[in-house]
Amino acid sequence: MGKILKYGLVTLLCLFTFSFPKVNAQEEILVMIEGASIRTTGKQGLKFQATYDSSALEFERGFFIVYGEAAIEDIETAVVNNSMVLNGKSIKKATNYNNSSSTISVVLVDIPVNGYNKEITVIAYSINDLGEYTFSKSIVTRSIIEVALNAATSGGSEQLGGLLEEIKANYYRMAFDGFNNYVISSKLFENNFKNLKYEFIKDWNYYFDLSFNALEPDEFFYTAQCGLEDNGPVGESNLYKFFNDEKYGNKWSWLIQFFRNYSSDNLALTTELNALEGDGNQIVETVGNFTYSLTNFFNNANVGYEFTPLDFSSMNNEKYLNILEFNNQIYIKYDNYSFKLAGANIVIPEPTVEEGYEFLGWYNNKDFEGEVITNVAATESTFYPKLLVLNIIDSIAFNVDYKKYTAVVNDDRFNVNIKTDYNIITITINLNEEYILAEDFIVNINNTIIERSKINIDGNTIIYKVDDPNWTKPY
Repeated sequence: MGKILKYGLVTLLCLFTFSFPKVNAQEEILVMIEGASIRTTGKQGLKFQATYDSSALEFERGFFIVYGEAAIEDIETAVVNNSMVLNGKSIKKATNYNNSSSTISVVLVDIPVNGYNKEITVIAYSINDLGEYTFSKSIVTRSIIEVALNAATSGGSEQLGGLLEEIKANYYRMAFDGFNNYVISSKLFENNFKNLKYEFIKDWNYYFDLSFNALEPDEFFYTAQCGLEDNGPVGESNLYKFFNDEKYGNKWSWLIQFFRNYSSDNLALTTELNALEGDGNQIVETVGNFTYSLTNFFNNANVGYEFTPLDFSSMNNEKYLNILEFNNQIYIKYDNYSFKLAGANIVIPEPTVEEGYEFLGWYNNKDFEGEVITNVAATESTFYPKLLVLNIIDSIAFNVDYKKYTAVVNDDRFNVNIKTDYNIITITINLNEEYILAEDFIVNINNTIIERSKINIDGNTIIYKVDDPNWTKPY
């Protein structure tokens, strides 16, 4: 049984005046069903469902609907306090369900294309005979795009009709890629090698009942080669079994074609690629050239030992640009990206940079020519971070003559200023512009390491204060 609401208008059949309800702390009698459904034809909508224990069927039951994300505690507080506003918009209530079904639903219909990326949060409730509210212990937050991509990544893309194409035609997804570039694209298949690696590890672990957290080259090679005897049929190897499995072979076999695109002059790798696509009876000595190509691909590396795998190290990362020419199976995951309508303004966030680098700005070319870009309209584009390599100082050492208020510095990376008010001596250490402090740096004055608790840091400036010793004791 369900209630239908109009998106935007969200016209409810019944709206209620609240009288500061109480919250019931009894055991769980209602559960929100995880996820939401979307339409397969016609105008789009979202359908949320909850199930109730038989003991609650005679109670008033229903849902509270919030525009945007919301925490359970915030929704409960808004309801109990009768404020009924979250995220600047009114909380809506769907109720008047009969007592014939333990599962009820609420449907938001007529969601326009420009609302596909807007999230809706729903929580189920019931009210007992004492007027006490019981809320579901979980909420469900979904958007049209999220549900569509969840369905696609779960193998349900065929149910979606033309929805994915509609999303692709109207929206752009954006995120940092594996090289810290900021990529804006309408494409819905994954091309970030780091995201692909996590998906591959998950599938490999599930298929072979393993628990890899990473793809260490040697460890993966031995598990992939497992079952294959010297000069034996390739079909005995774990690698062949995985890449020829009905489910996982269909999902990952594009990697074989991707590697083949770069292996025309690599006979050893080509032999293994042919064997993996054969009937399993081809005799091979090893599958090492493929497995190390695979770990190189996922790790942006060039490790091969006695094998001759493909090189995917940083100096050869141009290969990654062609992933989408081959990957037509693995969709992006919603949680890895944000989404904007075509043409919408995007403020490009600053990247996370490693210690020893300073971010100078975004550019639309690898040569960092032209002006720094801070925001852009949503369209197919890649932006590259210009970084300044800084020198890291982990040790500062010099001598101080406290009687003369002077310092002897034999280091051109910083300078030292000493001042006194004849009560406190202030020692100021200024690092030169191209240097930064390491997290665990030390300051050594007169061969004594100064406690960190006695040091104040302000950017590239270190301040140390000490009592002026140039006084007699009191007499």
